[in-house]
This record gives sequence, C-alpha cells and structure tokens, in this order.
Amino acid sequence: MSIKMFFKKMSLSTRVGVIVFIALFIFICLFGYLMILRESESILSQTLDLLEDVSLEAEKELSKNIGFIIEVENNQQLTQEQKIMTINQKLEPEFTHYAENEQELCIGYYSKELGVIAINMQRDDLPLGYKLDSNHPSTKLYTQGKIQREIGTVVRGQVVRYAKPVYWEGEPIGHIWTNIPYNNYLHKVYSTVPLFLALTALAMLLSIMVALFISLKIKKYMMIFSKNIEAFGNNPSDNLGLTNTMNSLPIEFHPLVRKYHSQVVQIRELIKELSISSRMAAFGDMIMTVSHDIRNPLAIIAMSAQMGKKKQDIVKNVEYFETIIKSSNLIEQILKKYLILAKNPNTKHERLFIDDIINDVLEIYDNLELTKGIKLNYYFEEDLPSIMGDEVSLKQVVINIISNAIQATPPGGRISINVSTKENSVLIDMANTGVAIPPEIQKEIFTKFFTKKDGGTGLGLAFVQKVVLEHRGKIWVESYPERTTFFIQLPIANDNNSTLLVNP
Repeated sequence: MSIKMFFKKMSLSTRVGVIVFIALFIFICLFGYLMILRESESILSQTLDLLEDVSLEAEKELSKNIGFIIEVENNQQLTQEQKIMTINQKLEPEFTHYAENEQELCIGYYSKELGVIAINMQRDDLPLGYKLDSNHPSTKLYTQGKIQREIGTVVRGQVVRYAKPVYWEGEPIGHIWTNIPYNNYLHKVYSTVPLFLALTALAMLLSIMVALFISLKIKKYMMIFSKNIEAFGNNPSDNLGLTNTMNSLPIEFHPLVRKYHSQVVQIRELIKELSISSRMAAFGDMIMTVSHDIRNPLAIIAMSAQMGKKKQDIVKNVEYFETIIKSSNLIEQILKKYLILAKNPNTKHERLFIDDIINDVLEIYDNLELTKGIKLNYYFEEDLPSIMGDEVSLKQVVINIISNAIQATPPGGRISINVSTKENSVLIDMANTGVAIPPEIQKEIFTKFFTKKDGGTGLGLAFVQKVVLEHRGKIWVESYPERTTFFIQLPIANDNNSTLLVNP
C-alpha cells in the first residue's frame, strides 16, 4: 500500500495530527541544527579568543626581551643553531607557562631574520630551526600585515590558529603564533550534541502530545458537527442548534490562539530589550572612556579658575586664562578624535617629536602653582628623533601619568620627566617621590577597572597601556621606597614612512 493511499484512508482528525507532527518535527530538527551551528561558532570564537589572549601575554614577554633577541640575531660569533638555542632557552619557559592550562596548545615565535622557528614549546612535530615553506599561511603576515584568526592547515595538520606579526622600528621582525588541533575544537562541539539530542527528544515528545491533543479536539468537534448535520437532515427546522454549535467552535479555539499570540509578542519584546541592552552597554562603555579622558583637562580648568579667583595679579590671571584655553582646546581635540574613531576605527599615525608633545602638556601645568609645594623638573636629550604616533592620544598618556604622580606625591615632593634615546627607540621616564607601589598592585596596575584610589575608575593606566601598545611600544613601572617611575619606550620612525594607519 502506497503512502498516498494510506494517508487517504486516515480520518480528517488523524491527518491533521500527522501534519502537525511532521511540521513540528521539521521545525525542531531545523532549530536543533541551527542551535548546534551557532554553538559551534561560539566555541570557535571562544577558542580563538583564548589563543589571542595567550599570544598577547607572550608578546608582552617578547617585548621585554626584544633587545636581547635583536642582539643575538646580529651576533656574528654565533652559529645559526647557537642563536636559535640561545633565544629559545631564554624565552621558551615563559611561553610554556602561558600555555600550560590548555591541553595540546602550541605557541612559538618565528624569526624573520633567522628564517626559522626560534622559540617553540618542545614538540616533535614542529622542531626548533624548522623553516616554513612559501605555502605556509603565516607567510601572508609579512605581505598583508593582518592578524590571522582562522581554521587552517599547518605543519602539525589542521588546526584552529592565531598568528600576529611582531614589529620593531616599524618593520616586521617575525611573528607569534598559537594553535590547537582541529580535533580538540571538534571534541568541544561534539560534547554539546548530547544535550541538544536530549532537548530534541523532549521537544519531539511534546510535539506528539500537541498533535494528539489537536487531533482529539478536531475529532470531538467533527462528531458534534456530524450529529448536528444528521439532526438537521431529520428536522430541517432545527437549524438554530447547528448554528450555535458552529459558532462555538471558534470560541473554543480562540483562547489557544490568543495565548500563542501573546507568547510570540513577549518573545519579540525580549529580543528587542536584549538588542537595546547590548547597544546601551557599548554606548555606556564609550561614554565612560570619553568622560575619563576629559576629566584631567577639566580638573586643570577648574584649578585655573580657582587660582584666578584668588589672585589679584592681572598678569597671573592672563596666564590662568591661557591655561583654561589650552585645556579647552585639548578637550575639543579629544572629542574630535572620538567622533573620527566612530566613523573610521583606523587611527592615522603621523611623524611627531615626543619632546614637543610633552612641552605642550607642561605648558598647561607651568601656569599653575602645583599643590602641596610639588616641584616639576624635566630634561630632554638634544636632537631627539621623531616617532610615528597620534598626537592627541600621546598627550592624554602624558597627562594621565602626570596627574597620577601629582596625587601620589607628598607635600614638598618632586616629579621629574626625562626623555632620551635607547636602542633605536625613544625612552620616556616619569618619576615621582612618595610611597612605593606594592608588587601585587604593580601586576594589576594596567588592568581595566583596577583601582585602589577613592573615586578612581581604573581606566587611566589601562588607556595609557592601550595607546602605547597601539604605537608598538612598551610600558612598565618600577617602584622602590620613596620613588616610583613609569617607563615608556616608543620606536623611532622610519625615514620611508610619513603616515601610518593603525587599527586599534
């Protein structure tokens, strides 16, 4: 017997029940497939984020030792193998430390100068000194300059991989990579399948119950309808009972339809609220960042106004007004920068001189009598080379550190700023006298929202570090009894570049 004939022999109520079941079955299967697909995409994104976090931690360690690496690579007295072993012995333990919490995660560094893998967790399938062929996906890092987040095929087979070029003096000198086997990613995806199968089975059971319920309802009202038709045929004058019965059918089904419609409306409202909440969270984060960035210039304006109110000296008041104007202009530049970033996230880096930037900031403070009798000294090495950077962002970096120094320096203390050249880079050290920063706080001092100050936001030094890293520089703090120093090292500009686009 064909399916078509079998279907025709079914009663109307059974047919409707079967159709409802099939429709729900298809919907549940499609929904389950989409949910597994979405979950796999979420797991892939989480895996890539993990690889990125490990790479960034390794890059920080690499940045601290970049001078050592360059020195070893250029040492003519060492053989190629000795150079590789020297670099690996220095940094491989730190790289391994960052990857120890994730099984089968591989992390390493490829030296462009040596043309081989120079740092690598000890793996048999990817030995030290291995030279990547021209078909390896990492070779595109040096032509395209883009970070790679993808599923790809490398020496150890198919993997989920993250690779990032490492720059020195504006030129790529190698790249850091992290990856895990593709099978590890699939295992995480497959681990979610039993849960979805259980939910699908439960949904199927509910589908059968719904189909039976609708089938029985239809069968019940078909019997009533049949009886009334029969009664109407026997007594044509009795059409009122039939009419009332027919009218009652939509009344019986109406509550079900209304309840379903109400649930659909609630779901739509929830989706709308979630979308609004997501947008508001992003908007709130931006507002918090902007408000922090303009807080220091606003504080300078307020201090200048208070000083001008106290002083009767016309010359001094003119200087205070000049400070207010300069601070207002800086606020305008900051706001313009965020408006530009909202339209185009690529920041334009131009050739700058760091002593000019620091001088512009110091002019704002020069017209103010620093509170608590604090002295501000500075020294700039002559003929400082230029750097590539964003003027407004670098001014904010200097203002943030000076403002923090003023708050941390005791009465009668001293703040000093020194700028010099070191290893093809410009080194800025900003020091202040006062109580030392404990080691446990030094480890967290650049973490976003970390603060030990009353009324602090924990955004200032996190922003400072972000800007320095975007300028391919390094920042660190050294604190001893009675003295704390923040060091910023920025690469010298290449003669071939006048502008540079950087995606933060």
